[in-house]
Amino acid sequence: MPRLFREFYQYYMTERGAKGLYESKFLPWSYETLANFSALDIAANLTPTPLLMIVGTEADSAYESEQMFDSASQPKQLIRIEGANHIGLYDEDEYVDQAAEQIIEFFS
Repeated sequence: MPRLFREFYQYYMTERGAKGLYESKFLPWSYETLANFSALDIAANLTPTPLLMIVGTEADSAYESEQMFDSASQPKQLIRIEGANHIGLYDEDEYVDQAAEQIIEFFS
């Protein structure tokens, strides 16, 4: 199983990710929509909205953020959080705190 899928499972299918009324379920038609969606298709439409991408250096999904960043027009900023994986940026304080600082700076 790919590492990213294990990380998703360890978060969404355990108490760690159990938040409020959230249930890990898809409607049948969600799979087709998800399979055909690419954020890259809308990257050019973001202009002139400022874009901030935050990615963990250990995230298997980092390449997707980097592709989106490369496809988007200015203004844009890409922040890499050293040592963080995709899910770690959700709730691991050492990574969330770094990301929050960057978000505050970006919007200041």
